[in-house]
Amino acid sequence: MALALFTFGLSAEAGAAYEATSQDAGKAEMVTMYQCPMDQCTSKTAGKCPMCGMNMEEKQMTAGEAQEAMDKTKDMMRKRS
Repeated sequence: MALALFTFGLSAEAGAAYEATSQDAGKAEMVTMYQCPMDQCTSKTAGKCPMCGMNMEEKQMTAGEAQEAMDKTKDMMRKRS
């Protein structure tokens, strides 16, 4: 019986830890980025798109999405040169 209580106690602690981790994962940090509506160039600052000259539009992204969008923009600019 003591073994059963000990096992239950561990699984309850593990469940609480999993629940806390799941809640934290849902709270991804959002950042403000600026993106061209035509070719999706992304920047940390507002202004004109370096590829087409259109005004960049404000967009909320997770930090991971922002990094991926910035990497794509760097690749597009490198191919353009």
